[in-house]
Order: sequence, then C-alpha cells, then structure tokens
Amino acid sequence: RMAAAIDELSNGRFILGLGAGWNAAEHAAFGFELPAPKERSDGLEEGAGLIRALFDRSPASFDGKIFQAKDAYLHPRPVQDHIPILVGGSGERRTLRLVARHADGCNLFGDPPAITHKVDVLRAHCEVEGRDPAAITVTQLSEAGVIDHGGDRYADVVGTVDEQIGRFRALADAGVERVFVALHEDGTTEQIERFAPVIAAFDP
Repeated sequence: RMAAAIDELSNGRFILGLGAGWNAAEHAAFGFELPAPKERSDGLEEGAGLIRALFDRSPASFDGKIFQAKDAYLHPRPVQDHIPILVGGSGERRTLRLVARHADGCNLFGDPPAITHKVDVLRAHCEVEGRDPAAITVTQLSEAGVIDHGGDRYADVVGTVDEQIGRFRALADAGVERVFVALHEDGTTEQIERFAPVIAAFDP
C-alpha cells in the first residue's frame, strides 16, 4: 500500500526495489534480527510473488510457506497498470531465477566481465521460465565522482569526465542499461554540474 501511495504521488514513476538484506549492523541498530541467508532468500522469493500478485490484480490470493493471502485487496490502486519490481542481488541459482520469474529489473554488482557473465546466467533462467530477457532491465548502483586532471583518484570511482564515460561505456557494453549514480563526495550542486557531461554522453 505504501508503494501504491508513492506511485500515486509520483504520477506513475515508482519502481519498487526488493532485496534479501545483508547489512547486519543496520539490522542491529533498529532491533531487527538478520535471518540466515536461506531464510532471507526464501522470504524474498515468496514476497516478490505476493507483491506481484497484489500489484497486478485485486483481489489476490497467495499460498506460500511464509506468506499467505486470501482475496486480499490493494486499494487505492497504483497509477501504473504494472509497477516495476527491481531485485537487487547477483546470486546465480536463486536470485537471478527469481528475477526471471517475477521482476522487471535486476541490480547487478561487479566489473564488466562479471556483469557479462551474470547477464548470460539471467538469460538462461529466462529461457527456462519462458520469459523474454529484453523485458528485464539490467541496472547497477555505482558510486562516482568527477575531478579535474590534477586531482586525486579513488580506484575507479572518481576520475575525469572521459574516464567516467569510458567506465560507464564498458558497463553498457556488458549489458547494463541503467545506472543509479551515488555521487562520491558531498552531492553539492557543483558535484552534479561536474558530472553532467557524463550523463550527456549517454543522452539518447
């Protein structure tokens, strides 16, 4: 219902990101137990199926081992007929299979060779699930920043405009279609303006 409300507030621009969770310190800070990996993966898989059912039809029923729903209503309805679900994670056996079954996008981690391999695995899962891989958007969350030639670099995260363009071109060639950029420094207007030429290089 919160997702549907945000979709209304954004006039149909909402994307729901789901993941199994990983940050133990964050869970501890808020008093939540971090379950074992298998339990988290089970919950993510069933949760994505239930959420997809609620988004796509009303009433919706779902009979899982963890979650159950019987003739559940989601009102008010989202603006979008189909709210996109984006799943974060690169697990080849379960997470990417879940993406092929229920998701509209996946947020993959790693360098271009790793991304190329993960995309191949995702395509194989799509074939088994009878899903068109083109229906799933491949994304990556990337920290980035732009400096002048004389500045300090931080691994591949901070560099010149040309270096950042080359970095994101390599990701695009590996199969990444959309990048969520977290500015490495302070997120000021100056940072955004320095990064703008990188965005412009990929503007259709």
